[in-house]
Amino acid sequence: MKNWFVTLSSNPVLVCIILGLVAWGIYFQTYRYGFALDDAIVISENKFVEKGVDGLYSIFANESFTGYFGKQTSYVAGARYRPLSIASFALEYELYKYKPAYSHLINVFIYWICCGLIYFAVRKLFSYRFDREASSLVAFVTAMIFLVHPTHVEAVANIKGRDEIMSTLFAVAALICTLKYHDTRKWIWTWVTGVIFFLALMSKENPITLLIAFPVLLYYISGFTWKEAFQYMIPYGVSSLAFILLRVKVIGYLFDTKLKIVDLMNDPFVEMNFIQKWCTILYTVVWYIKLLFVPHPLTHDYYPYHVPIMNPTSPGFLLALATVILSLWIAWKCRKSHSIVTMAILFFYITLSIVSNAIFPVGTFMNERFLFLPSLGFCILLGYYFYTWSQSSRKQLHFLGIGGGLVILLLFSLKSFFRVPAWESGDSLNLSAIGISKNSARINLFTGVTYFHKYESESDQIKKYQDLDIAEKYIDRALEIYPRYSQGHIMKVGVYAEKYKKDNDLVRFLQSIKKSAGMYPELTFTNEFLTYLKKENSNHAELAKFFKEVGYDVLYKKNRNYPFAIQYLKDAQAMDPLDGTVNQMLASVYLDYASFGKLEPGQVEYLKQQAATLMQSNMKQ
Repeated sequence: MKNWFVTLSSNPVLVCIILGLVAWGIYFQTYRYGFALDDAIVISENKFVEKGVDGLYSIFANESFTGYFGKQTSYVAGARYRPLSIASFALEYELYKYKPAYSHLINVFIYWICCGLIYFAVRKLFSYRFDREASSLVAFVTAMIFLVHPTHVEAVANIKGRDEIMSTLFAVAALICTLKYHDTRKWIWTWVTGVIFFLALMSKENPITLLIAFPVLLYYISGFTWKEAFQYMIPYGVSSLAFILLRVKVIGYLFDTKLKIVDLMNDPFVEMNFIQKWCTILYTVVWYIKLLFVPHPLTHDYYPYHVPIMNPTSPGFLLALATVILSLWIAWKCRKSHSIVTMAILFFYITLSIVSNAIFPVGTFMNERFLFLPSLGFCILLGYYFYTWSQSSRKQLHFLGIGGGLVILLLFSLKSFFRVPAWESGDSLNLSAIGISKNSARINLFTGVTYFHKYESESDQIKKYQDLDIAEKYIDRALEIYPRYSQGHIMKVGVYAEKYKKDNDLVRFLQSIKKSAGMYPELTFTNEFLTYLKKENSNHAELAKFFKEVGYDVLYKKNRNYPFAIQYLKDAQAMDPLDGTVNQMLASVYLDYASFGKLEPGQVEYLKQQAATLMQSNMKQ
């Protein structure tokens, strides 16, 4: 048995076949799936991708989300420049338009190749210290653990996750070329290294952290000196500099725009102070560590407030701080006797840093796909110890190495296999996450949207309105978590508009949307439906009451939103011209606006005249 396994792991062809069989066994089911989550941004609704080959120039000449958002860069925190992965989608579109089945299968194929390269890279890294059999065994186990790790499902099963796979694939290929240069001293391998690493950066920015992380591998695994390890990073540095210059040229800045992002769902830290932000960042780092060892439960949604806000006295933060300090202490103590442990810890922190929100905002607290590259050090660690324990003369360690490795591989494989169906569609993804991310405003809203879609397509009238009630429940929960969620308010108005169409209960409708209208009067749908009511509903008294209360009590008194307060009060005036109190309210708003609205002199004078006219009108009445 042992000899058979040694023979297998030492045969690259057999290893690649096994990796392929496992990869396709877990992920082949994705060929039936469609687009989900952020696929719209980079694929299905990206105007550059829709041009096929003709869109390639625009893809390389713009920030990566421009094809979806246009030139508006304030929607999402940070900035992205990963044209190579998006270009692959454009080429796919050129060949066969939108066929998500093909895109999914391409993701699986690239993932298979990536895991194969990890096998070759790890085998070569360990070959400087171990014999061929030992290094092959470590590499095989490492590649298998990486292949089946459940946190990688998001990157593989979600088409957009190709940027993670491609960047890691090219980065590992670059490392192999570096080791080839070390063995042959042929300069061609240096040039090839630089080119391939540049492709990694053009797929996604994350591999730039490998400028430090790769020397960690070379020093602690292969026994290179620090000087030698960092000297080998020269082509990586040249490629990184070229990428940074290109990125700045295209985007216009290095890290972030000067535009202030105020939407909590695009930057979860906007409502935190400095201390809370860093406490929460540290907390998420340890959450990542937990997911490496115990990848359960899994969700695609770590938005506010599935991840809670941390303070210096929060038990979660204190535990996280202790964990980080302990891990760094272990890394220091093990640097000589158990250098693989040190390697894994340092590799994890270094590669995670770029997506941790510590350097620049990434638009969310955390994501499982962000573990794709950082998990490599962890997988090497497990691969190494499962091998060394299996070779131990002590029965306990021997069985731990063999049995533990098999159990981990089996459990991870099953978890991944059963996690994949969640990515079938946006609706399936939302429904799978709502049981996990119960305190996320975003997933509660998106689940509400899912049930709203069910309501729209359902023919059975009983089931139809049951779905609408469920949608309302989740939307209300989203607004309970985050009361200023603009998209939540849009959906809330939409739900009650549908209920109004059924029961024609104007009082109930107006009462239900009062808060939404007062908080976000600029919402297009709200204004459009209110315009419809003004034309179609004869209950002018109730409409006048609504416009008066929202306009004066909420928009004016509470929010000092003068333009919309005036608009609403004018609507109330139109609904009930004989109500003198509306004129008084409107006059007060005009005068206050003139005094505190920071307007031009002509505008101030106009408002004062309007107020005087209204007061005179009331006196005549």
